[in-house]
Amino acid sequence: MRSVAKAGGDFSETAVWNVIQGVASGLAFLHDGTINIQPGKHAVKPKDWDTMCHLDLKPCNIFLHSSGGLGGQSKVILADFGCCVSLSDIEGGREGAIAQPCGTPVWYPPEGDVRKPKSYGTKTDMWQLGATIHVLCRMCIDRYPPAPDRNVLYSRDPIGSRYGERLHAMVEMLTEVSPLKRPAARDIAPEAMKIMLEKLEGGGRRVGRHY
Repeated sequence: MRSVAKAGGDFSETAVWNVIQGVASGLAFLHDGTINIQPGKHAVKPKDWDTMCHLDLKPCNIFLHSSGGLGGQSKVILADFGCCVSLSDIEGGREGAIAQPCGTPVWYPPEGDVRKPKSYGTKTDMWQLGATIHVLCRMCIDRYPPAPDRNVLYSRDPIGSRYGERLHAMVEMLTEVSPLKRPAARDIAPEAMKIMLEKLEGGGRRVGRHY
Protein backbone atom coordinates (compact mmCIF):
# COMPACT_ATOMS: atom_id res chain seq x y z
CA MET A 1 0.00 0.00 0.00
CA ARG A 2 2.81 2.37 0.79
CA SER A 3 4.42 1.67 -2.58
CA VAL A 4 1.16 2.61 -4.30
CA ALA A 5 0.94 5.84 -2.32
CA LYS A 6 4.60 6.65 -2.99
CA ALA A 7 3.97 6.26 -6.72
CA GLY A 8 1.14 8.76 -6.46
CA GLY A 9 -1.48 6.16 -7.31
CA ASP A 10 -4.53 4.65 -5.71
CA PHE A 11 -6.42 1.39 -5.87
CA SER A 12 -8.90 1.16 -8.73
CA GLU A 13 -12.39 0.00 -7.84
CA THR A 14 -11.77 -3.20 -9.79
CA ALA A 15 -8.68 -3.90 -7.68
CA VAL A 16 -10.62 -3.24 -4.48
CA TRP A 17 -13.38 -5.67 -5.48
CA ASN A 18 -10.66 -8.19 -6.27
CA VAL A 19 -9.34 -7.88 -2.72
CA ILE A 20 -12.84 -8.28 -1.32
CA GLN A 21 -13.60 -11.40 -3.36
CA GLY A 22 -10.19 -12.89 -2.64
CA VAL A 23 -10.29 -12.32 1.11
CA ALA A 24 -13.96 -13.31 1.36
CA SER A 25 -13.26 -16.52 -0.56
CA GLY A 26 -10.47 -17.36 1.88
CA LEU A 27 -12.72 -16.58 4.83
CA ALA A 28 -15.55 -18.64 3.32
CA PHE A 29 -13.23 -21.63 3.43
CA LEU A 30 -12.10 -20.92 7.00
CA HIS A 31 -15.59 -20.21 8.29
CA ASP A 32 -17.64 -22.74 6.34
CA GLY A 33 -15.33 -25.05 4.40
CA THR A 34 -16.71 -23.52 1.22
CA ILE A 35 -14.69 -24.04 -1.96
CA ASN A 36 -15.30 -23.58 -5.68
CA ILE A 37 -17.15 -20.29 -5.26
CA GLN A 38 -18.88 -19.15 -8.45
CA PRO A 39 -19.83 -15.57 -9.37
CA GLY A 40 -23.34 -14.73 -8.21
CA LYS A 41 -24.11 -18.26 -6.96
CA HIS A 42 -24.99 -19.12 -3.37
CA ALA A 43 -22.31 -21.15 -1.59
CA VAL A 44 -23.21 -24.06 0.69
CA LYS A 45 -21.51 -25.02 3.95
CA PRO A 46 -20.49 -28.70 4.20
CA LYS A 47 -21.70 -30.66 7.22
CA ASP A 48 -19.43 -31.15 10.24
CA TRP A 49 -17.07 -28.29 9.34
CA ASP A 50 -15.25 -26.90 12.40
CA THR A 51 -15.37 -23.16 11.77
CA MET A 52 -12.04 -21.34 12.01
CA CYS A 53 -11.68 -17.59 12.67
CA HIS A 54 -8.65 -15.64 11.44
CA LEU A 55 -9.03 -12.74 13.93
CA ASP A 56 -6.11 -10.67 12.62
CA LEU A 57 -7.10 -9.43 9.17
CA LYS A 58 -5.39 -6.22 8.10
CA PRO A 59 -3.49 -5.03 5.01
CA CYS A 60 -0.11 -6.40 6.07
CA ASN A 61 -1.65 -9.88 6.43
CA ILE A 62 -3.04 -9.87 2.90
CA PHE A 63 -0.58 -10.59 0.08
CA LEU A 64 -1.11 -9.81 -3.60
CA HIS A 65 0.68 -12.01 -6.12
CA SER A 66 1.16 -10.36 -9.49
CA SER A 67 -0.37 -13.26 -11.40
CA GLY A 68 -2.76 -16.16 -10.99
CA GLY A 69 -5.81 -14.23 -9.89
CA LEU A 70 -9.31 -14.26 -11.31
CA GLY A 71 -9.71 -12.36 -14.58
CA GLY A 72 -6.03 -11.52 -14.81
CA GLN A 73 -6.07 -9.68 -11.49
CA SER A 74 -3.58 -10.16 -8.67
CA LYS A 75 -4.00 -13.35 -6.67
CA VAL A 76 -5.12 -12.56 -3.11
CA ILE A 77 -3.48 -14.64 -0.36
CA LEU A 78 -4.33 -14.58 3.35
CA ALA A 79 -1.36 -14.76 5.71
CA ASP A 80 -0.42 -14.87 9.42
CA PHE A 81 -2.68 -17.41 11.04
CA GLY A 82 -1.07 -16.96 14.45
CA CYS A 83 -4.34 -15.77 16.02
CA CYS A 84 -6.55 -18.25 14.17
CA VAL A 85 -8.82 -20.27 16.45
CA SER A 86 -11.82 -22.55 16.05
CA LEU A 87 -15.27 -21.23 16.82
CA SER A 88 -15.91 -24.31 18.96
CA ASP A 89 -12.99 -23.32 21.21
CA ILE A 90 -14.31 -19.76 21.46
CA GLU A 91 -17.84 -20.88 22.30
CA GLY A 92 -16.52 -23.51 24.70
CA GLY A 93 -14.52 -20.94 26.65
CA ARG A 94 -11.23 -22.66 25.89
CA GLU A 95 -9.85 -19.55 24.20
CA GLY A 96 -10.54 -17.15 27.07
CA ALA A 97 -6.97 -17.13 28.37
CA ILE A 98 -5.54 -15.53 25.21
CA ALA A 99 -4.57 -11.91 25.84
CA GLN A 100 -5.36 -10.61 22.36
CA PRO A 101 -8.36 -12.53 21.02
CA CYS A 102 -8.77 -10.30 17.98
CA GLY A 103 -5.08 -10.05 17.06
CA THR A 104 -4.13 -6.37 16.89
CA PRO A 105 -5.76 -3.87 19.32
CA VAL A 106 -6.22 -1.05 16.78
CA TRP A 107 -8.00 -3.56 14.54
CA TYR A 108 -10.50 -4.72 17.17
CA PRO A 109 -14.10 -4.42 16.00
CA PRO A 110 -16.57 -2.63 18.28
CA GLU A 111 -17.36 -5.87 20.13
CA GLY A 112 -13.73 -7.07 20.30
CA ASP A 113 -13.19 -6.53 24.02
CA VAL A 114 -10.50 -8.79 25.50
CA ARG A 115 -12.55 -8.91 28.70
CA LYS A 116 -15.37 -10.60 26.79
CA PRO A 117 -13.78 -13.71 25.28
CA LYS A 118 -16.99 -14.95 23.63
CA SER A 119 -17.70 -11.64 21.88
CA TYR A 120 -15.58 -12.37 18.81
CA GLY A 121 -15.76 -14.88 15.98
CA THR A 122 -16.49 -15.00 12.26
CA LYS A 123 -18.12 -11.56 12.30
CA THR A 124 -14.86 -10.17 13.69
CA ASP A 125 -13.22 -11.24 10.44
CA MET A 126 -15.97 -9.58 8.41
CA TRP A 127 -15.55 -6.27 10.25
CA GLN A 128 -11.79 -6.41 9.73
CA LEU A 129 -12.34 -7.02 6.00
CA GLY A 130 -14.52 -3.93 5.81
CA ALA A 131 -12.00 -1.88 7.78
CA THR A 132 -9.22 -3.13 5.49
CA ILE A 133 -11.12 -1.90 2.43
CA HIS A 134 -11.61 1.47 4.14
CA VAL A 135 -7.86 1.68 4.77
CA LEU A 136 -7.02 0.75 1.17
CA CYS A 137 -9.45 3.25 -0.31
CA ARG A 138 -8.55 6.07 2.06
CA MET A 139 -4.82 5.22 2.00
CA CYS A 140 -4.59 5.44 5.80
CA ILE A 141 -0.81 5.33 6.04
CA ASP A 142 -0.23 7.99 8.70
CA ARG A 143 0.74 5.32 11.20
CA TYR A 144 2.60 2.02 10.91
CA PRO A 145 1.18 -0.47 10.58
CA PRO A 146 -1.78 1.17 8.81
CA ALA A 147 -4.98 1.26 10.85
CA PRO A 148 -8.57 2.36 10.31
CA ASP A 149 -9.62 5.91 11.12
CA ARG A 150 -12.84 5.18 12.96
CA ASN A 151 -14.09 8.74 12.74
CA VAL A 152 -13.93 8.46 8.95
CA LEU A 153 -15.00 4.81 8.85
CA TYR A 154 -18.28 5.65 10.57
CA SER A 155 -18.83 8.88 8.68
CA ARG A 156 -21.07 9.28 5.63
CA ASP A 157 -18.08 8.77 3.34
CA PRO A 158 -15.91 5.91 4.68
CA ILE A 159 -14.03 5.18 1.43
CA GLY A 160 -14.04 8.40 -0.60
CA SER A 161 -16.24 9.83 -3.32
CA ARG A 162 -14.30 8.28 -6.23
CA TYR A 163 -15.73 4.84 -5.45
CA GLY A 164 -19.19 3.63 -6.41
CA GLU A 165 -22.34 3.14 -4.36
CA ARG A 166 -22.07 -0.65 -4.28
CA LEU A 167 -18.61 -0.48 -2.73
CA HIS A 168 -19.79 2.07 -0.16
CA ALA A 169 -22.72 -0.19 0.71
CA MET A 170 -20.43 -3.21 1.03
CA VAL A 171 -18.10 -1.45 3.48
CA GLU A 172 -21.03 -0.18 5.51
CA MET A 173 -22.49 -3.71 5.75
CA LEU A 174 -19.17 -5.27 6.71
CA THR A 175 -18.49 -2.69 9.45
CA GLU A 176 -21.96 -2.65 11.02
CA VAL A 177 -21.61 -2.01 14.75
CA SER A 178 -23.84 -5.01 15.46
CA PRO A 179 -22.10 -8.28 14.49
CA LEU A 180 -25.48 -9.84 13.73
CA LYS A 181 -26.03 -7.38 10.88
CA ARG A 182 -22.77 -8.21 9.11
CA PRO A 183 -22.94 -10.56 6.11
CA ALA A 184 -21.27 -13.96 5.92
CA ALA A 185 -18.14 -14.51 3.84
CA ARG A 186 -19.84 -17.22 1.77
CA ASP A 187 -22.43 -14.63 0.67
CA ILE A 188 -19.97 -11.79 0.06
CA ALA A 189 -17.45 -13.78 -2.01
CA PRO A 190 -19.67 -14.70 -4.99
CA GLU A 191 -21.26 -11.24 -5.09
CA ALA A 192 -17.89 -9.45 -5.01
CA MET A 193 -16.58 -11.85 -7.65
CA LYS A 194 -19.55 -11.07 -9.89
CA ILE A 195 -19.11 -7.31 -9.53
CA MET A 196 -15.36 -7.50 -10.20
CA LEU A 197 -15.89 -9.50 -13.39
CA GLU A 198 -18.56 -7.04 -14.53
CA LYS A 199 -16.11 -4.19 -14.07
CA LEU A 200 -13.40 -6.02 -15.98
CA GLU A 201 -15.79 -6.62 -18.87
CA GLY A 202 -16.64 -2.93 -18.78
CA GLY A 203 -12.99 -1.89 -19.01
CA GLY A 204 -12.02 -1.77 -15.34
CA ARG A 205 -8.54 -0.28 -14.85
CA ARG A 206 -5.70 -2.67 -14.05
CA VAL A 207 -2.44 -0.90 -14.76
CA GLY A 208 -0.73 2.49 -14.65
CA ARG A 209 -1.11 4.70 -11.62
CA HIS A 210 -4.04 2.62 -10.44
CA TYR A 211 -3.58 -0.80 -8.86
